[in-house]
Amino acid sequence: MGEPTVAEVMTRQVITAVPDTPFKELAGAMLAHGIDVLPVVDLDGRPLGVVSEADVMTKLEFHGGADPTPMLAGPRCRSRWYNPSPCTRPT
Repeated sequence: MGEPTVAEVMTRQVITAVPDTPFKELAGAMLAHGIDVLPVVDLDGRPLGVVSEADVMTKLEFHGGADPTPMLAGPRCRSRWYNPSPCTRPT
């Protein structure tokens, strides 16, 4: 038995976006379908690019580029991230 082919592992029912898809709709589709990469196609279905989960997170993090203050850098979130768990070992 050889390695699997692309046809054997690819997704056949592809969810896509077009360039003028609203950002919230794109993010909602990614969340609803549990996907982390969404192809962007033109009106003829030709691929133009992809939007990744990282692209979406960057957009959310910086409020769409309008505010340079990251949403995830607030004191509430920072305290949750920086809550050191002591590492102990039996003596």
